[in-house]
Amino acid sequence: MTKIVYWNINKFGANKVQDSKYVTHSATRLMYIEYILAANMPDIFVIVEVCAGRQGEGRDGRLNDNGGAQGAIDLLDYFRSRFGDHWCLVPTLYTGTRGYEESVAVFYNSTNLMFVGPDVWDGQQAVTPTPENRQKATAYTDTMWEGTLPNNEITVVCPTQGLNESQVAGKVTWINNENEEAMYVDFPNPENRKPLLTQFYDRNADRMIRVFSVHTSPGALTAGEGVDQMNNIEEIFMESPANTVDVIVGDFNVDTFNAFDLPNEENPYYHLMKHNEFVMAFPPFLTEDAANLDNIATDDDLIPYRLTHLLSCNWEKLSGKATPFNAEGAAEDDATHNVPPRLGYMGNTGGKNYQVPNSSGAIDNIFTRYGAAAGGPAKKPTIINTTVGSPYANEPDVERDRGFKYKVTLANKLPDIGYKDTGTAQSKRMLKQFRDWNNYGEIYNTSDHVPLIIDI
Repeated sequence: MTKIVYWNINKFGANKVQDSKYVTHSATRLMYIEYILAANMPDIFVIVEVCAGRQGEGRDGRLNDNGGAQGAIDLLDYFRSRFGDHWCLVPTLYTGTRGYEESVAVFYNSTNLMFVGPDVWDGQQAVTPTPENRQKATAYTDTMWEGTLPNNEITVVCPTQGLNESQVAGKVTWINNENEEAMYVDFPNPENRKPLLTQFYDRNADRMIRVFSVHTSPGALTAGEGVDQMNNIEEIFMESPANTVDVIVGDFNVDTFNAFDLPNEENPYYHLMKHNEFVMAFPPFLTEDAANLDNIATDDDLIPYRLTHLLSCNWEKLSGKATPFNAEGAAEDDATHNVPPRLGYMGNTGGKNYQVPNSSGAIDNIFTRYGAAAGGPAKKPTIINTTVGSPYANEPDVERDRGFKYKVTLANKLPDIGYKDTGTAQSKRMLKQFRDWNNYGEIYNTSDHVPLIIDI
């Protein structure tokens, strides 16, 4: 089996792990990221929302040399110092424009995995491995990415066979060849971010792993249409080759509970699961109901166990929206006073200036699909929540595979049921203590999303 950790690390850049102004705090963030990996060491670690700056048109598939890229390289250096030189990093590529620019950082264990593309690097951008482009394939020499990939020859049968791992690249340019006239696939508009595909040969299981990393551009229509457009990717609408497992990880910016309350044809996830047969790791319905996708009913009791987005916290001012308070005495839909394990610190914000907390926020997820000889099914999908610890206790989905274990990282551990907000000075002290750097402040300052892990 191969473990994958995915994480939207908010505005990931060099200052996330090396901040000259907040040296101690960036060092603490770095150690927190290290813990997330070391607790259950993955073979692949995906970070989305890697900063890329404003770059203008025509940059898709070119190298990101912005602060986000430097942060990824700094993190690689740290991983190698802590975990070993076998850790490698796929050079990050630009995707998106007009303010949507970002990259994805994909780290991997080169002892267990061989990076095979699927694209090749021609010295300027990632291109498909046609015979002509294979002749142009070159290493990332004289770039900041030199040394992030091994120089090992790709020996497995695939379009990049015979090249070196240091000459191949991920893929962010998508063409739908299903019809007579090939067309570029947008997500949903040309300026919006595109999925990154990285492909690996799994030495231990003798199979291919294709990882699609997604961070849709936010917006009620944009995100949903972006998710739906993934069904026009050939590698997704065609069934997985026999020796291949396909994995989609990401921040889809579409709450799963809201999506499955829509008619099937309006649900952005429906076609991905129904027609293209991907299995959602963190669904808004019970495992026992998954086979009845056409008439599925969401289970609101699962909301506290499926949220992946965190409410805000300013550790310096001890302010924000996040609280440690339970629902005792609060309104039913009060996102800042709610039931365990979410309590008052998980959810999203909307309304005027996006300042009103709400109960949506089940937006990060993992999907898997296996070829006939690729193993499966996936095991131990886990939302990594170190505010209360993982896996969650008392989850209503009793048939669900129990997840990986992660400890509580708060200096002052919360009671299992949280605190009742009495409105007294004591409650105010508890709130300030919760938001302190040594507690929730560090977690939120690292990212406003929690990481996910799965064993494929």
